[in-house]
Amino acid sequence: MVDRAWEHTAGAAVNRVPCLEARVHRRKEALRVYWVLLLLILVPGQLCGQQLSIGQIPFRIGMTMSEVLAAAHDPIYLDDLGKKTQTTTAMWVVREKQGEANYVPIGSIIFKDGRVVRLERDLKGFSTADAKDVGNVLFQAVERLKNDDPSAGVNTRSTFISSENGQIRKITIGTGLRRIEILIPDNGEMTICEVLTLGKLPVDSK
Repeated sequence: MVDRAWEHTAGAAVNRVPCLEARVHRRKEALRVYWVLLLLILVPGQLCGQQLSIGQIPFRIGMTMSEVLAAAHDPIYLDDLGKKTQTTTAMWVVREKQGEANYVPIGSIIFKDGRVVRLERDLKGFSTADAKDVGNVLFQAVERLKNDDPSAGVNTRSTFISSENGQIRKITIGTGLRRIEILIPDNGEMTICEVLTLGKLPVDSK
C-alpha cells in the first residue's frame, strides 16, 4: 500500500512538471514585455533628429526612393519595390537576411509623393497568451488615463479588421515626431515598434 501511494504521488509530481514549466515560461514572457516597455521609456533609441536606424542602416525622413534603395545593402533587403511611384503613397518592408533563405521583417518605410514620411523599426514581438494579457491590461489602463486626462501624451485606438481576424488595439506613447507604438491583435503576436514621422500627433488625438 505504501509503495502504491508513493508511486501515485511520484507520478502526479512528474505530471505537474510540464505544467509548472509552461507557467514559468509564460511569466518570463510577460516580464520581458514589462522590461522592454521600461527600457523604451528610459533608454533613447537609435534615432538622431530626423533619422532612424533600421537594421543598422540610417534612414531619414525626406529621403527619395532612389536614396533609400542606394542605402540598403546585404543583409538588409527591401520588399515591394514594384511600387516605385512618385505620385502615391507606398510602403516598403525592410527585411534582414538570417540564414540561407530566411528574410525576417524588421521594419517598414512609408513614402508619400516619392519621399519618406514615416519610418518604423520593430523592437520585439510577443506571441504568448500572458504577453497579450499584459498588452490588453496596458491598453485598458492607458485608455482610462486618456479619458481622465485628454492632454496626456498617450493614445489608444481599436480597429476592426474582419470577423475572422477580430480587431487590432494600438497604444501610442508620445505625440512628437518620435513615438512608440504597441499593437495588440486578437490573432497574431503583440508587437512593439519605434516610429519616426514627418509630423506630430495632436495631443488629443484618438
